[in-house]
Amino acid sequence: MVNWNLLPGEKKIHLTKMSRVVFLKSYILSAVLVLVAFVSLFLPIELFNFVLFFLFIVLSIVPYFLAEGKRKKEMVLITTARVLIRKKSSDPASKGTIEEETISFDKITNVQVRQTKKQRMLKMGDVIFKIPGEEHTITDIHDPHAIERAVYKILNIEKQRGIIK
Repeated sequence: MVNWNLLPGEKKIHLTKMSRVVFLKSYILSAVLVLVAFVSLFLPIELFNFVLFFLFIVLSIVPYFLAEGKRKKEMVLITTARVLIRKKSSDPASKGTIEEETISFDKITNVQVRQTKKQRMLKMGDVIFKIPGEEHTITDIHDPHAIERAVYKILNIEKQRGIIK
């Protein structure tokens, strides 16, 4: 799990990652390779069967773990004090770089969820955090409305306590 370096007294409210649906092709490929591995056990040559079986099992693991690794690169953590965003860098020159951004609740002016029809059917979407002069967008997040609700819940609590105007 990612070390988010929570501040003293800060508690995790909500954590979400990219939706697994984005990587459905990788998961299907893994399943097909596992199926082929089991079918290879029924080939007429005995020694060759086990070699093929283990080869396909190993090959089936690769797309699964590659997809899971990519999935963990974009996530949002809502805490009692701030929103932490982890995403791939948008700069093509910094290939593979991960950016971590922190937005305090007093700076957030709006949280917007954007969903295409396909994303809505798959219960995923994009979350846009708006602060004066900037937008922070996280794409293909699972259950984006849960993030929106969590942020607005904390913002309302902060307003009631008089911390945010």
